[in-house]
Amino acid sequence: MDEIDWSELAEVYDHFNSTKYNVVLPMFCTWVVERLDERGLSDPERMVEVGCGTGLISEMLANWYPKTDFLLNDRHPAMVRFSRRRLESLGERVSMEEADGLDFLRGLADGSADVVLFLRSLYVLGNHESVAAEVMRVLSPDGLVFILDFLSAVDLSPLDEHFSSLEPEKWPLVRPVYEDFNDGIAEGRYRLHSKESLLSLWRGVGGKPVTYQTNMPHSNTHFMCTAKPE
Repeated sequence: MDEIDWSELAEVYDHFNSTKYNVVLPMFCTWVVERLDERGLSDPERMVEVGCGTGLISEMLANWYPKTDFLLNDRHPAMVRFSRRRLESLGERVSMEEADGLDFLRGLADGSADVVLFLRSLYVLGNHESVAAEVMRVLSPDGLVFILDFLSAVDLSPLDEHFSSLEPEKWPLVRPVYEDFNDGIAEGRYRLHSKESLLSLWRGVGGKPVTYQTNMPHSNTHFMCTAKPE
């Protein structure tokens, strides 16, 4: 596997998440807004994103919620720098922390977040039970947690065939992330969930699943929304 250059990756990652190649992200954003509307959270005070990457989903949601503050976290300095630059126009509404996701959550106060987001980042974290327990602790009484994650390893063959011709310069910068993802699953470094195990994880810490959506076979992803127990 090629070494991941996170600085180079941050510069090209969004290109592969644009609507030209990826409809799941805007679909997830709309899905989050709809769930918040259903629960009467039309003006959340604070959203927290764990493993924010380039900050793309927070930027989308910031346009929907102009009064909401955002706290973003990532363990990679290059991603933190990129997100900070992307969201600079939001001023004091945005703050960033470079840290491991679980350590980051442990530093947050009880009930301090109306929304907690995991955008293809939960699988990286080591202890999902501890992560879920910390999320329940930091959620406000009416708060919601949203997850977009993968269901299985990624088949690289069709991606190579597609992007090697369409994106010959950018694809080699992004491909190592997919290789690491697949290797991490095989080696036990990364942990994926089925629908049943994901719901069980959050119920195990007292969460109350609100809704679940699988995007198969069109996308190897699923969505979940969980509320704090009443």
